[in-house]
Amino acid sequence: MSAHGISDQKGPQALIQMGHEICGLLGDGYSVNGLAQHLALSEQNGMTDDDTKYLVQTSAAAYCPQYLS
Repeated sequence: MSAHGISDQKGPQALIQMGHEICGLLGDGYSVNGLAQHLALSEQNGMTDDDTKYLVQTSAAAYCPQYLS
């Protein structure tokens, strides 16, 4: 993540937790693109649309690949 410019002030454990939360939302029916758009709009974190899409895709690949199409 940090190689792509994505980090969390709370450290790597916070990113891991976010990855698991992303998987939960994907399990609730969000699509990868839909969730990325939702995060980009709802989080005031300075991330671009591309950043949020990368975060969602990377989280899914690592923790819940069944949600990747």
